[in-house]
Amino acid sequence: LEPFSSQGPTLDGRIKPDIAGVDGVSNITFGQFFGTSASSPEVAGAAALVKQAFPAFGPDEIQNYLEKNAEDFGPPGKDNQYGSGMLTLGALPTGNKQAPAAPSDLSAKAISSSAIELKWKDNSDDESGFQLERRLPPGDFSLIESTAANVTGFTDKGLKPATTYCYRVRAVNDGGQSEFSNIVCATTQAVLPLISSIEPTQGVQSSSLRAVIRGQRLGGARAVSFSDLGVSAQIQAGGSQSELPILITISPDAAPGPRTLSVTTEAGTSQSDTVIFTVLPHPGQGVLIALRFDELEFLVPADWSLKLQEGCVIYTNIGQDPSTIRLTLPTGKVQEFEIPVGQQVLVCGDVVHIDTRSPPQ
Repeated sequence: LEPFSSQGPTLDGRIKPDIAGVDGVSNITFGQFFGTSASSPEVAGAAALVKQAFPAFGPDEIQNYLEKNAEDFGPPGKDNQYGSGMLTLGALPTGNKQAPAAPSDLSAKAISSSAIELKWKDNSDDESGFQLERRLPPGDFSLIESTAANVTGFTDKGLKPATTYCYRVRAVNDGGQSEFSNIVCATTQAVLPLISSIEPTQGVQSSSLRAVIRGQRLGGARAVSFSDLGVSAQIQAGGSQSELPILITISPDAAPGPRTLSVTTEAGTSQSDTVIFTVLPHPGQGVLIALRFDELEFLVPADWSLKLQEGCVIYTNIGQDPSTIRLTLPTGKVQEFEIPVGQQVLVCGDVVHIDTRSPPQ
């Protein structure tokens, strides 16, 4: 570049110039002069010749042709001194060569939240490559990739989650361009919120309490729901991508026991069922509940008798006072229940039926 000519990178990191053109030329009107004002007409004239040779080319295809045929100067590849290189048009296309046959059967499949896989059928044996175009409905198509000959697939990366993209492809050679293939569209996968914990993990019937859900991608949450009736949540201000404050309301008739919870954002609803919130009975009330468990422990074994009935084990509190049992749930959480005198605990497989209500007199 001339020392008085500007060069990249730009403030947003783009390489500039895109291509270098000659200056210092002389013509009938002006004598020899230098700089962008001298080189730009050279590049513009070359672009006009490309358009003449390839009438179907748009601005993107013309720029791509000029940059691909430029003679690489300086460091290999595009750089901030020569761009793609020094302007040259390459070999003149032959006038009798036919445009290649159009590709067909273009298909698009979202393979992640940021990538779409494209495949097509190559119906020509004389293409020099393929031009792949993309658009965001309802926008216009623009060139995103020029491939080599005999290529039948491409993965478009760096896309936005839960966004629909449409594609078309055509073959090119020195004789021109084929018609475009069929148009296909695909929507990238959504990035769902992820729940890792809730604190506190339990609440009492007929109460309200503030809680914080922790996880990932919780920003913009629209709703929090629980897997059983009687428990509701209202989203509070001050949340972030990793924390979601809520106000939990537990109705008086909410059945005691564990519940899973989920968070819904614009992207969708969390899928985890490993985070548990447990409703506890109101103090002074009893409860009839069934729980899946890993381990059952009687804190005072002498208080209990047992018998078998239809494949289940029935334990009865025969002590003089209420007796406590301890459960370890599949989640690892430990809960204790006080069983009144004369009341039973029924164990069938890995499910325990607990009755903490006082037996009728």
